[in-house]
Amino acid sequence: MGPYDVLRKLGEGGMGEVFLARDSRLGRQVALKRLLPSKTGQDENRRLLREARAVAHINHPNIAAVYDVLETGERPHIVMEYVEGESLAQRLMEGPVPLPEVLSIGLQLADALVAAHAAGVVHRDLKPANVLMKGDRVKVLDFGLATMPAAPTSTDGPTAERISESFSVNPLAGTPAYMAPEQFLGRPLDERTDLYSLGVILFELLTGRRPYAGSDAVSLGLAVLTERPPKASDLNPEVPSSVSYLVGRAMSRDPEDRFESALAFRREFSRAAEELGQEPTLTAPIRWWLLDRFGPSRPRWVLAAAGAAGLALGVLIMMGRSCRVSAPEGAAPVVAVLPFADGGGEDDLGSGMAEVLISNLAGVPRMNVLASPATFSYRSLNPDIRRVATDLGANYVVNGRLQRSGDALLLTLNLVRGDTQVVAWSETFRGHVGGVFELQEEAATALAAALRVRLSERERQRFQATGTQSAEALAEYSRARVLLERPDVAGNIEQALTLFGKAIARDPRFALAHAGLGQAYWEKYRALKDVALAAAAKDATAEALRLEPEQPLVRYSLAVIYRGTGKVAEAREELERLLRAQPGNDEAHRLLGKILVDGGSVDEGLTHLRTAVELRPAFGANVSDLGMGYFRTGRFADAAASFRRLTELQPDNATAHQRLGSTYAAMGDRDKARASYEAALRIAPDTLTWANLGTLHFEAGNLEEAQRAFEGAARLDPRSAIAQRNVGDVHARRGRGGEARAAWERAAELCRVALTVNPKDAESLSLLGVLEAKLGRTALARTHAQEAMNLSPQAGHVLHRVGVVQALTGKPDDAVATLRQALARGYSVGFIRNDRDLDSLRSRPDFAALIDSPPPRGNF
Repeated sequence: MGPYDVLRKLGEGGMGEVFLARDSRLGRQVALKRLLPSKTGQDENRRLLREARAVAHINHPNIAAVYDVLETGERPHIVMEYVEGESLAQRLMEGPVPLPEVLSIGLQLADALVAAHAAGVVHRDLKPANVLMKGDRVKVLDFGLATMPAAPTSTDGPTAERISESFSVNPLAGTPAYMAPEQFLGRPLDERTDLYSLGVILFELLTGRRPYAGSDAVSLGLAVLTERPPKASDLNPEVPSSVSYLVGRAMSRDPEDRFESALAFRREFSRAAEELGQEPTLTAPIRWWLLDRFGPSRPRWVLAAAGAAGLALGVLIMMGRSCRVSAPEGAAPVVAVLPFADGGGEDDLGSGMAEVLISNLAGVPRMNVLASPATFSYRSLNPDIRRVATDLGANYVVNGRLQRSGDALLLTLNLVRGDTQVVAWSETFRGHVGGVFELQEEAATALAAALRVRLSERERQRFQATGTQSAEALAEYSRARVLLERPDVAGNIEQALTLFGKAIARDPRFALAHAGLGQAYWEKYRALKDVALAAAAKDATAEALRLEPEQPLVRYSLAVIYRGTGKVAEAREELERLLRAQPGNDEAHRLLGKILVDGGSVDEGLTHLRTAVELRPAFGANVSDLGMGYFRTGRFADAAASFRRLTELQPDNATAHQRLGSTYAAMGDRDKARASYEAALRIAPDTLTWANLGTLHFEAGNLEEAQRAFEGAARLDPRSAIAQRNVGDVHARRGRGGEARAAWERAAELCRVALTVNPKDAESLSLLGVLEAKLGRTALARTHAQEAMNLSPQAGHVLHRVGVVQALTGKPDDAVATLRQALARGYSVGFIRNDRDLDSLRSRPDFAALIDSPPPRGNF
């Protein structure tokens, strides 16, 4: 091709391909870049040439040089500097990078951006795959998106529709994981856009994890635009606070809050390195005086960039079965084990074997193995490994195939690098149905060796003692766990109970099946409030604990029971213990986050809830409970975003629509609340949804509609104390005192029954206080209200009920003070303003001021 002898193909991306060639005139190797035939057109060719022009006049040791342009035939070629080395994306497969190396990389990338920006070029697609390292030297590649600015398409706020529209117009305007907020919104860009991408890269280098999770551009964009930016030091305590601050500032959502230029960032980053006593490898000095004088003052429109498509250089190297994963000493790989495909039609046996493999590896402290429920949704034969890794935050994904012929079993395992889909290790194991766990032990030991994790003798013994020897019990257990993932689906809990029972009948010593049975009974108790179900849940969990006390899933089930029976301190201790062994257990993070939020440790609790979502962003329970954490603490906009996301993940989940409706109600948007409630009822009749819809009618004075809804809720769940309380309220409002008292008495008795299971249930105590106040039992009402407030002094909804008790029992001053506390903790002013039980306070100026202008939330 002209004077260049093409040697071999180096790689191919979504838009183009790259070849290694030799310049016959100068005797040097070069890289030839061209568009794919399907992408060749007049506009695309212009973009490729624009990239060449953008980089050709930049001469910097940290930027891959452009030597020439060949316009031969229909496809022009860029002749570029050939850079050998490892990309940062490959380097990140090994986990977090040591601090001195991060400082060196950060300074070199900043130097590259200073030079590019001084030349009027914004990269706009800076990401680890576009950065190569050769020794200590960093080289930035691929300026395919460095173009002249585009006018902003909109200044609307962050909505899924807005982001979807942006990507439908320009679907490859950058790499979503590293895109700045202004890119998602189609707004003007400048050099600060590259600073955001640099911040994300440094965050990932320091922590081994990206700051935001998302399975697609829309969900990732919503996370970038709505979630609180994380701190690197929160995920990796070894990151110095000064470095964490600088990286966080570079990732600021508002460009005005970032550094004014790459030069300003470079100065501060260099100063932090000096203060830490580090000696990073630096690039050749730049003429700072010239950049100081002319760099920041140049017109921003010269630096802005808009959409086009680029090509990231990369080569996939397939490795043989005997090869080990390259990982530094001390790095803890994050591993996701998928359910194994089964060539013999026994898919549940394959899922069960994956479950036990996870259980084995999860007990090894030097491995971060994601909890088994995280992988149940990826049960197809050929899942997208890169998407799985992104969704779950995994460095490595283990997939496999189980083939069965009679009693013979053949298990093939593959260890795949998450970002590149490179098969880093593969092995085949042979066994038989009667020795399924010997086969499992062999596979677990080999996989640990591939990950360079040395097993202690105790860990090897634990591999031998796992679970059950019954393949049928394992298959039934696996099916039950899948059903338990969606307790909101009618019939799932009953089927799970049946399957867990069958597994236990086959092997009474199968601890995981007993633990699953306990969780299933507890889910049924939560739905039906039958005390016998709570007792069954405790018995099943106790048996699992007796059989295998160190099993993580057993300890998690125990924590669920502890929390549900009022032993909150014990539940927290169990979860913290579990997370020390399994930092990637999203269920433990989620439950601990709920406990902390309920106990008033809001920031810490929300951090755990957000971590659960980061670990498994597509799991509905994680998204839902994060939304409830936001809701309970008055962050209603964040709560609505979470519940909207949940309705996208699970459109058939009635609870998702119900919780979204409750959030709209808290925000005062009655029309959207009603629409969400009605959407929930179209999916499945639900007690809480009918009760909430009835409350809208009750507050609006539509008493017939309210009574119809409240009685419908009570028929669906006769054990719901809230439903019976609502029936009593509407009867009282319509002048039917006898019917009202009868309903309140039923509700009070249901509260007392719930308190036999959990005597420290602040919600039941506070509701019982309200009911006793309505029934004229003043002393008991005040006693129970005070007990509830002592147990949950930070819970706004509990404080609201305590305020109601005080208002109904002649303590108006106390009532106003307590309601003020509820608002200070994020409770909805609309719920207080519309509560007819507070009518006795409406003539008071302090109450009027309270509901018209609630005080700001304090630090709690």
